[in-house]
Amino acid sequence: MTQATVRETGDTVAIKKMEIAVQPKKELIITEIEVMRGLKHPNIVNYIESYHVASELWVIMEYLDGGSLTEVYSMNMIHRVSKYVLLFA
Repeated sequence: MTQATVRETGDTVAIKKMEIAVQPKKELIITEIEVMRGLKHPNIVNYIESYHVASELWVIMEYLDGGSLTEVYSMNMIHRVSKYVLLFA
């Protein structure tokens, strides 16, 4: 994931760059983009635009500070386990 700034607005966006040739199911990427286009909700990362750049697909999304979903999930799980261990220690 790459962070960028939109020149016209100054907004920060996230760019997900995917090498098209190595994607096992390209049709799933198209379906994912079509679904993201139709979703606008304050509790999800919103899709903005996508571009075909050389051999990559760049998906531009709203930028949310705080790390990747995997990082947030991992920290939440560590917190839950720590809390559980403290309860039974």
